[in-house]
Amino acid sequence: LRRQRQMCIRDRVVSDSGVTLYTDTLKWDSKKEIIYTASPIVLTTEKNDTLYGSGFESDVGLNHWKILYPSGVTSQKNG
Repeated sequence: LRRQRQMCIRDRVVSDSGVTLYTDTLKWDSKKEIIYTASPIVLTTEKNDTLYGSGFESDVGLNHWKILYPSGVTSQKNG
């Protein structure tokens, strides 16, 4: 039997990089060193962009993240 070390966080996560993540449930996998959720999320970046979606994966510092099914508004321009 293999033991897994996981933690479940609820409500809001704020990183040192300025990213804020809001979600009902966020799980942490210490073995893979990732946080993830299948729940809906709202993510605010350090540039005040607000992104919405469902499903999320990231390193624990919220430096390299991805929204699996994204939508939202950004100030970034294409090109």
